[in-house]
Amino acid sequence: MDMHSASNITSRVYPNISDHHMVKYYASSILVLVATTLLAIRVLTKPISNVPLVNPPNFFEVTATRRKLHALTSARSLLSKAYEEFPNKCFRFMAEFAEVVVLPPEFANDIRNDERFDFTGFVRQLIPSQIYGLDAFRGGSHTLKAVVQRDLTKSLSKDYQPALTEWHTLTTRDMVLHLVARVSSRVFLGSELCRNEQWLRVTREYTVASFSSAEQMRLWPAPLRRIASYFHPGCRHAASLLKEARQCMEPVLERRKRERASGNYIPYNDAIEWFEAAAANGDEYDPVFAQLILSAAAIHTTTDLLCQVIGDLAQNPEFIEPLRQESIQSLSEGGWKKTTLYNMKLMDSCIKESQRMKPVSLLAMRRLVTEDVKLPDGTFIPKGSLSAVSSDRMWDATVYENPNKWDGARSFNKRKLEGQENAAQFVTTGPDHLAFGHGKHACPGRFFAANEIKILLVHILLKYDFKLHDRKPVTRRFGLTLGTDVSVKVDVRRRQEEIDLDSF
Repeated sequence: MDMHSASNITSRVYPNISDHHMVKYYASSILVLVATTLLAIRVLTKPISNVPLVNPPNFFEVTATRRKLHALTSARSLLSKAYEEFPNKCFRFMAEFAEVVVLPPEFANDIRNDERFDFTGFVRQLIPSQIYGLDAFRGGSHTLKAVVQRDLTKSLSKDYQPALTEWHTLTTRDMVLHLVARVSSRVFLGSELCRNEQWLRVTREYTVASFSSAEQMRLWPAPLRRIASYFHPGCRHAASLLKEARQCMEPVLERRKRERASGNYIPYNDAIEWFEAAAANGDEYDPVFAQLILSAAAIHTTTDLLCQVIGDLAQNPEFIEPLRQESIQSLSEGGWKKTTLYNMKLMDSCIKESQRMKPVSLLAMRRLVTEDVKLPDGTFIPKGSLSAVSSDRMWDATVYENPNKWDGARSFNKRKLEGQENAAQFVTTGPDHLAFGHGKHACPGRFFAANEIKILLVHILLKYDFKLHDRKPVTRRFGLTLGTDVSVKVDVRRRQEEIDLDSF
C-alpha cells in the first residue's frame, strides 16, 4: 500500500480530520497518557494522610531530587515558614533524605513511650547500613543500648593530655576530637587500647568518615546507594578503617579468649566485657563493630557539644573564672565523684545552654511509624511514615527570654525556683528542650556524655587559658543537621592550676 492509498483510507475513515489535525490528535493522546501515568505514580506512591505538605512537588515532578536539594540548603527557613503557617499543628516536610511528618512539641509527651514510633527504623534511614564502609552500623542495636544504659555511666576516666606552656593556635575540633577519643577509649577499652595511637586514629577518623559519608549518600536514591558508595572516597576510607579496627582489636580478643579457656580468667571492667554480658541471651553482634559504633556515637556527639561550649565560653569569658571557682570548690569538698559533678551546677547550665542554642538537629524524637496512628487532634499518620518532633520551642521567646542570646546562667537560675531543681538539669528531657529526645528512646548515653564533658571542661578550665584566634564559630548547616564549625581556631596556653587534679 502506497502513501496515497493510505491517505485515501484515512480520509474515508476520518473524513473531517485533516492530516495536521491527526498529528495533533495523536500528540494530545500521548500527553494525556503520560500525564495519567505520572498522576497514577503520584497517587500510588503517596501515603494517604490528612497532613499538609509544606514543600510539595511541581505537577510533572516525579522525583524528589529538587526538593531534597532545597531542604539541604534551606531546611531551617522552610521549617520556620511552616511553623508560622501551621502553628501548633502537624505538617509534612521533604527533608534531604525522605519525607517526614513533623509534630509540634505538644505531642512529645503523647508519643514518648509509644511502641508504634520506632527509633531504630529512623536511624536506618539516616545511616543506611547497606552503604559500603558503614557495615558497623548493621545490627546489634539492642545490645548497644543495653551496654550504654547499664554499664557506660558507671565507668569514667579523668584521663587528659599534658599541655602547652606558651600560646599555641589549635583547631578546636581537632583538639577536642583527640581528647574525647582518648577519654572514651580509656573507659571503653581500658589502658591498653586507649594509648594505642592506631586505634585512637581509627576511632577518630571512622567517626568523621562514617557520619559525613552517611550525610552525602542519603542524597542518592536508595536503590543506587550501595553501588555508588563503592566509588565514594569517604565510604572507601571508612571501609579501610574497618579493616584497621579489626587488626587492632583481634589480638586483644584472642588473648581474652585464651584467658577464659585457661580457667583463671579475671573479668575486665570494660566495654568488651559489657557487650559479652549483654549478648549472653543469644543476640548476635560483632565485637569490633560494636566498639566502633560505641566510640563513634560517643565521640561524634560529645565532640560536637564540647566544641560548642568552648566557643561559647570564649565569646563569654566572664563565665570562665566563676566556673573555675565552682570546680575548685566542688573537687575540694568531694573529689572525683558523681555527686561532685552534680554540684557543678553553673557548668551544667552552660553546657545545657550551648546545646539549646545549637542542638545536633532541627528535629528531635525521630521515629519510623510501624502502625497507622491517629493523634489526639485527629491527625492521621500512615504506617511506614517517618516522624519527628519540632525542636523550635528551644528558640521560642515565649519559653526562653532572649532565646537568641547565650546565657550560661539560664538553667542555673532556673534550678533555684521551686520545683525546677531537676527539670533544669542538662540531662533532663522535655518538650521545651528536646536535644536528647524524650521518653523511652531519649539518648541513653546522655548521663555519660554529661560527666565526660564536665571532667574534660574542668581540666581545660583549670589547666589552660584559651581565646578565639581570629573569628567566631559559624554553625555548619546540612539539611536538618546542625554541626560544629570544623575550622574555627583557638589560642591555648598552659596555666598553673590551683589544685592538683590527679590527687583526687
